[in-house]
Amino acid sequence: MKMAALIATFCLFASPDALAETLTGTVINDNVNAMKLVVSTVGSLYAGQTLTLDCRADLMVFLKRLHTGDSITARGNYSNGLANGNSSVGALVGVSLSSDLNSDAIALISEKHFTIDSIDQVGLTQLLGTWRSSRWEIFEFQDFSQLNLYMPEMQNQGNISLAKTHSLKYIVTPDAENRFAIFMNDDRDVRMGFIELGPNQVTLTINDFYTGQVSENISLSPLNPQ
Repeated sequence: MKMAALIATFCLFASPDALAETLTGTVINDNVNAMKLVVSTVGSLYAGQTLTLDCRADLMVFLKRLHTGDSITARGNYSNGLANGNSSVGALVGVSLSSDLNSDAIALISEKHFTIDSIDQVGLTQLLGTWRSSRWEIFEFQDFSQLNLYMPEMQNQGNISLAKTHSLKYIVTPDAENRFAIFMNDDRDVRMGFIELGPNQVTLTINDFYTGQVSENISLSPLNPQ
């Protein structure tokens, strides 16, 4: 099965809205103000612009777990401050169309929004970098889509070297409250599992593709702790 098809059947936040647009961008989350997204989708009308994110409550709970610099690919629709039912702006405009609005009201009216219906995948900055297992298997998350695996090999005089064994494409998608689903593809097979992120630790659970049963649990630590 193609990885894209597998993910489409797995996505927890799937949306039936056929008119929704797909957008990729970088999250801005300062834990105080509204969530923002810097659009990176090539060819998008809003490429390079910063949009305010709106969504239903369960999606917002997930978004608040993300950090500035994380990436999301989501489906939704564009709007502005008025279209998002901002009552304070509506009241100001309703008083008199000819009245001078203050700068805050003007900013809210002109603010560009993206209302998310579903989240297809995420890129986690906390996952990036090089990690090792207790058996010195090396997991190098090179970027938000490339994973390189290295295995230790015994050399002459007892020296150990690392040999690159796999170069995988991977995708991370939303899952339960404290974990994410991960799909890994090496052009021959698709592997699926789950990741949980902790302070200086990643727990990777690999599941059997056909049965869904856990086949391996791997605890990863940073190769070069800060």
